[in-house]
Amino acid sequence: MNQHEPAGAKGYLSWPVKWSFREYIAALEDGSETVEDGAASADGNFVFAECGSTGFADGGTAGTIRYGGGLSFSGYGGMLSARLFEPWIEIDGLQARLSVQTRGGAFPVRQVIATWELPVPETTAELVVWRDAVPLLTFEGVSLFGDVYQPGSALDGLTFSRGCRGETGQAAG
Repeated sequence: MNQHEPAGAKGYLSWPVKWSFREYIAALEDGSETVEDGAASADGNFVFAECGSTGFADGGTAGTIRYGGGLSFSGYGGMLSARLFEPWIEIDGLQARLSVQTRGGAFPVRQVIATWELPVPETTAELVVWRDAVPLLTFEGVSLFGDVYQPGSALDGLTFSRGCRGETGQAAG
């Protein structure tokens, strides 16, 4: 088990987001970062447990991995606010994209905030793991982080996995 893998989870997403953004938030008088709804913080990374996946049938290379939990960053009396909840990673061949729910309540909004080329995965009997992927911000991702970064800017590297226990041509989860 990886040090960032939640105990008993099918798969996980381990990601520090972007250190320069987190340092900026931490330096604000009222800056805060909050881990919520089952996400965790470990060794500078935020860790989200897999909630399930769709696709990937018969060893396919396309599908969506859903993770639970969320993060909130805030400062300037709420004028700076970034919510990253229920991250999903959508895989299509060698490409991946990360979407998050950015607003809750009656009108949730899901935005694709980053894309990247997949590294070669490691496969065990229980997990498929992609390590050190470098997500690049999309236009929507730029606005989520307060228009400080440019589209195509690198976020910090992430490691993610999906469970494959019990797969018999069907997706786990």
